[in-house]
Amino acid sequence: MKPTICPSSLETAHSVISHIIKEMKSQPNKTVNIAFSGGETPGLMFDLWANEYAGITPWKQLNIWWAEERCVSPEHSDSNYRLVRTLLLDNVPIPRNQVFRIRGESDPQKEAARYSELAKKNLPMQDGYPTFD
Repeated sequence: MKPTICPSSLETAHSVISHIIKEMKSQPNKTVNIAFSGGETPGLMFDLWANEYAGITPWKQLNIWWAEERCVSPEHSDSNYRLVRTLLLDNVPIPRNQVFRIRGESDPQKEAARYSELAKKNLPMQDGYPTFD
């Protein structure tokens, strides 16, 4: 994939979302697995996706994962899951069984083991490791 350089966070968000949707539509029988992080720039993308791209996104093809999470409840203001949920998930028709959150409120070591096994069972493997699109 050729790198794309965008002049602003907003244009980067538009570019990323457009690329994901284009890839999904080019392979309508493929499930796409994406891992999200929190933060200001991803937050902009989640809001934009819900407000400008929700109607053209093939949600049934998308599985959402997390790259990392803070050790807080899903309702805590620091929760990366909460950020994605409030800006994106609550506003789009993605089936909830396609959302794989890290349970930040659980014991960190036990949750890391659980999430690792969940990833191994549900993601494509490459060289013995679960992979995302």
